[in-house]
Amino acid sequence: MEGHAQMQSLNLGNQERTTKSVLLVDDDPGVRLSCMIILRHAGFDVYATASADEAHKAWQAAVKPFDLLVTDFNMPGLTGVELAESLRTLKADLGIVLISGLSVEEVQPPEGMVFLQKPFAYQTFIDTVSLCQEKGCRFAECHS
Repeated sequence: MEGHAQMQSLNLGNQERTTKSVLLVDDDPGVRLSCMIILRHAGFDVYATASADEAHKAWQAAVKPFDLLVTDFNMPGLTGVELAESLRTLKADLGIVLISGLSVEEVQPPEGMVFLQKPFAYQTFIDTVSLCQEKGCRFAECHS
């Protein structure tokens, strides 16, 4: 299973994180890899999974909760919104960025979640995730 191998290779183990950590969830391997590379290049500690189920397992295995969730909206099983809402029950101030090829009108992201339509520019992605990390995503300006 590709997602499982990806999870293993990032190896968070028992080490403490010193940078902001991102749980990245996308069922498309190309998008997942591209986003992971961009986020790592920007200095984020990234843990990538291919499904909501794998994301829940990663959350449970992590030493401390992730700071941000970047998730595809449309995935098999749970949607990105359903995943985000379930993880917010475990960490109320979790920053959330929803990404999708669908439009904002089609997704209708809940308040407190950032929406970014694919395809997006490298700098737009970094700026969005950085803003969410710096200010949190539980405020109106973050809802794009």
